[in-house]
Amino acid sequence: METGDIDDQLFPLHGVVDLFVALRSTDKRLHVIVGAHRDAPPDEDQNTIRFLARRLGAA
Repeated sequence: METGDIDDQLFPLHGVVDLFVALRSTDKRLHVIVGAHRDAPPDEDQNTIRFLARRLGAA
């Protein structure tokens, strides 16, 4: 896999990794999906929402 395969047209990989590293939490996840931003699986948004709700204490 080439780095270009995971570079998102909305969120360039270097910026995403910089943000990920800057997060001070030890409980964090970075999902990488090959292809265009629009190619993310439909359940990816819901997985993200569930993860954040559990970590942030939202209902």
